[in-house]
Amino acid sequence: MSKISSTTETCRMVRPLRLALVALAMAGCGDANLERAREEYNQGLRLARGDENHKAITAFSAAIRLKPDYVNAYLNRGYQYDALGQPKQAIADFSMAIHLHARYSKAYFNRGNVYLRIGKYKLSIADFSQAIRLTPNDAEAYHNRGNAYRKSQQYPLAFRDYTKALEFNRNDGLAYYNRALTCLHAADADGAHQPTQLQRQNNFKQAINDLSDFLRLHPNVASAYQLRGIAHRENGAPKKAADDFAQAKTLEAARLVPQPEPSAATSTGPSEP
Repeated sequence: MSKISSTTETCRMVRPLRLALVALAMAGCGDANLERAREEYNQGLRLARGDENHKAITAFSAAIRLKPDYVNAYLNRGYQYDALGQPKQAIADFSMAIHLHARYSKAYFNRGNVYLRIGKYKLSIADFSQAIRLTPNDAEAYHNRGNAYRKSQQYPLAFRDYTKALEFNRNDGLAYYNRALTCLHAADADGAHQPTQLQRQNNFKQAINDLSDFLRLHPNVASAYQLRGIAHRENGAPKKAADDFAQAKTLEAARLVPQPEPSAATSTGPSEP
């Protein structure tokens, strides 16, 4: 079997960072600085909702200057830095949030996501593990820790975490997709991790089942048909493989066809209530 190309991972994504949207309760506080900090923080939230990342950072920074232990301001400023592709600053802010509130699972989750994206898998796994310890029913933390295990080629642990995520949500399409991808990588492993023939066959069968579940939820994803076709081919089912490859090609061709611009009558843009 040829090595699975990363180009087939079009549906592999990190779950979004968590934006804390609850301001600290400061009503009735007589300290003018605290009141101004709350105003700046709320302004930052409004700007963040409008994707005005730079302005949101300015507002959260103002809130922090007025209230240096403002945990949510650090968390949300870190979120904005991450959105702007500035992982160093994002990690620094999430770390400060953790320093101020050691049991803040959102901060561990967010920092784990940043570490995952920059390839620091060991640190990512540690943060997701802490998020899970603090919030044991956090399906997204299990899913993203599975991503970190998979990227670091710890396939049995990745499989376990995706399975756990699916226990919380049987309709988590990405968990099916990524668990299938894990099985395909495990079947293709070499060296000390090289599987037996029976293990390879079982991995292909599991990948087929998971991709079928994914396609039940998301029937128009070409890469899922492509991957399932590979699994069918390697599992000795050339006709099923050919059918999946053909469907992948059809969907990819349709995706490349320019779509007509919607008319004013069919616009789906935002509307006022």
